[in-house]
Amino acid sequence: MAEEWLAFRIETGRLVYGDRRWYAPWQHEARFTPDHLDVADRHGQIVVSLAWDESLYRADATAMSGGWGILPASRRGPSLVTARSENYQGSLVGYDQQWTLAEGSFVVHGWGQVLAALCEYLTITPRARPGLADESRLHRLLSELAAHDLKDAAYPPFGPLMGPKLDLWVATERVLRQHVHPIRGRLVEGDEPDRGALVGEVLEMLAPSVPDDWRRPEAVLPMIDKLLRSTPWPFEVLAD
Repeated sequence: MAEEWLAFRIETGRLVYGDRRWYAPWQHEARFTPDHLDVADRHGQIVVSLAWDESLYRADATAMSGGWGILPASRRGPSLVTARSENYQGSLVGYDQQWTLAEGSFVVHGWGQVLAALCEYLTITPRARPGLADESRLHRLLSELAAHDLKDAAYPPFGPLMGPKLDLWVATERVLRQHVHPIRGRLVEGDEPDRGALVGEVLEMLAPSVPDDWRRPEAVLPMIDKLLRSTPWPFEVLAD
């Protein structure tokens, strides 16, 4: 069973995101607990504890309500960000005045999409959070991530979309989101909808202007398959 994978490791029974081989004043670690994402500086001191129920990934989150999240792509690595409640534009800013984005990166290397995806999953799946205290589940999680080499988000390989093909893609994506919750382009393992049942809903959602040639199951099913073809996140091992 994996003890570490990329920037993730299991330390004293806890999942940690960080890399101590790299030392810089701005480096922090993300430590996962059932109640919080604890952020520690390179000396091991907890800088801030972030409740899962206060994350930007929750279903009712808005720019007005505020919350915290992970910015996967930054110059130094994934960064902690928050949308302040008083910032009605919803811009992403540093967590507080003392901890700017440049000081809040977690690790030199990337893989922030995986960190952000896991944080989103834990926010919307409270039943999985107790699994963060189960070391055997943490080992299974890292082993599954390593086995499928899931280093990044996944987005379907489409060419240019226009005309009826764009209409079909928009309708298909809307229907899928009524049944599943893709996280950064991937489903969570076990969250697999019935493709056949989705076809009728997509056809009903198509605009009247879409030509008849595109109003066939043979046109819809390949689009559904493309949107669902990516290897799913194995996060459900924390909850099963």
